Amino acid sequence: MFLLVHGSGALAWAYLLATDLEAQPLVEDPRFSWKKEHCGHFFYRHCSRTGAALVITGVGPTAAAAVTSLACQVLDQPFLNLGVVGSLWEGHALGDCLWVGAVISGYERHPFDRRRDELELVGSSSIKLVTCAEAVHGGERRRDLAKRAALVDMELYAMAWACEAAERPLRSYKVVSDGAQTEDAKFIVERIPELMTKLWASSSLVEGVAVDL
Repeated sequence: MFLLVHGSGALAWAYLLATDLEAQPLVEDPRFSWKKEHCGHFFYRHCSRTGAALVITGVGPTAAAAVTSLACQVLDQPFLNLGVVGSLWEGHALGDCLWVGAVISGYERHPFDRRRDELELVGSSSIKLVTCAEAVHGGERRRDLAKRAALVDMELYAMAWACEAAERPLRSYKVVSDGAQTEDAKFIVERIPELMTKLWASSSLVEGVAVDL
């Protein structure tokens, strides 16, 4: 896990990402001077010059919820999730960069689980994303999910749930990496750095200004 402390300025976000591979463009951005630190069993980086935080949660909802909850206790910057997603609708092509307006739970829910199925994110985007505990590779599962949302990932609902519990706002900006079909997993992984570089280079983020603040 990567964390950072407090700060202000155009780049002073707490960036939430699932993997080191997705975070590569941020780590290599010369505007940041990341310093590696550790907090107990967790390792983190921070940039005192920009006041930014970089949090790597790990893959899947359990890791995402646990690490985001910890980040909410430590950080006071606004949270911004960046990452790759699968597209459930034909209208979203590989490389499309999209703001997410709401996230839906795609988990198998216990009858006593009182969490809301849909959580709103900051911003006015109408795009919905569904979070699943497993990768989606087409078939009936994909068709069912496409009735509920346009995009699919494995972390955002857990991040949003943790932020809501801590009364912290969350924004999410995603880039489409696949069609949630039977694509070769190795091919998807290989193109993540290129896609995340495109996402990071989007003008709204380069200037440090998020849409619909």
